[in-house]
Amino acid sequence: MIGRLTAASFAATLAAAALSVSLSQALLFLSFCFWIGGKCKNLRQSNARRTLLHPQLLSGLVLYLCFVPGTLYHFLPVLPVELMDLSFVIAGIAFLDFVRHAKSSELAILRGGFLLFGTILLASGTVALFTEVRLARLLTGEGFTFHAGNRPQHPLYQGIIPIYRPVGFMNTRLTYTGLLLLYLPFILPQGKKDSIFFSKLFLLLLTSLLILASGSRATAAALFCLPFLFFLRAHKKLLPVALALVAILFMFLFFTTDGWPSFLRHTDAYRAVIYSGALDIWEEHFLLGTGSGQFPRHFAAYKADLLLSLPQNAFTIQNTPVNHAHNDLLHFLSTGGLFAGIAFLSLVASVFYLFFSGQSVFAGALCLFVAGLFQCYLLDDEVSLIFWLLPGLAALKITPHPESRAS
Repeated sequence: MIGRLTAASFAATLAAAALSVSLSQALLFLSFCFWIGGKCKNLRQSNARRTLLHPQLLSGLVLYLCFVPGTLYHFLPVLPVELMDLSFVIAGIAFLDFVRHAKSSELAILRGGFLLFGTILLASGTVALFTEVRLARLLTGEGFTFHAGNRPQHPLYQGIIPIYRPVGFMNTRLTYTGLLLLYLPFILPQGKKDSIFFSKLFLLLLTSLLILASGSRATAAALFCLPFLFFLRAHKKLLPVALALVAILFMFLFFTTDGWPSFLRHTDAYRAVIYSGALDIWEEHFLLGTGSGQFPRHFAAYKADLLLSLPQNAFTIQNTPVNHAHNDLLHFLSTGGLFAGIAFLSLVASVFYLFFSGQSVFAGALCLFVAGLFQCYLLDDEVSLIFWLLPGLAALKITPHPESRAS
């Protein structure tokens, strides 16, 4: 009985992840409680060591634990936003453990929940293409009442039939396209022998269209990296060359950071300010970082100093957002220090290993890291939730259906 309750709760969590982050987090906590209850009653015998040693989840545990020393050393009464995501990793461990030892009927419930997640995600995006109303605001009862806190969706095309940049039930393009990237590998056709080849092809094209229509350049760039990843996996001999080129690019960008603010007339000038500031913060707090939740305070001080040295660019600098570094690696380096940065790179390497070992569903996570060069996707609760449940979803995908087992 408790196994079915756990499965139903996890399935509801997955479905709610396409609707509301508050609802999905509440259901995730309920799922965790059911899972704990099942473990205490010994209804789920498991190899805990095997689950904990999953490359992605183990890297995640290390990553967020790296924030503890800096957070304690620079303690301030602020919300430790990065450290709080440790709860998602723990939930990911519980979900993977449950999937690995679930009964066929419980797996069917989980698959239904994930199917509902994908249906809501794509259907809401399709509807959002044709309305300026943010669908999330319909759930709060203020959908048609526009104000500063409820802006209409950005227009994409104003013609006979107006088209808007879709965000589904999410609040931002970052969140919606991040979820689409993680979902996309699950609908990749498995060759023409796939019984639903054309259905998957249609969903693949629809997902790609929604990503491009959103106007998010970060996820668009990541989307175009997807076929490149599969090409590299099929031609592994080219992998060292590709990695060397990426390393050279990063070294070039790193050693030219002092000149980044000179691009302040560009429309993306604030990123030059943020990246330069994040590196400056890391240099000041090299080993332990600023501590979880303290990036805004330190970056605000950097902005104040930059305003004094570049008063002619006061408007751009003043309007630069301060909440995060707009780059996952830079944000973890500046807030968690050197060890958190190394742990994040180990996380990237672990997902890279999982994908190149044949688990194609992790291609979306790798694309998310590419998009994370320009945004902080792992700080977004909706995206982070699905990201850390990915090991369990991968196990769910490769577990045979009941009819397959019977045959």
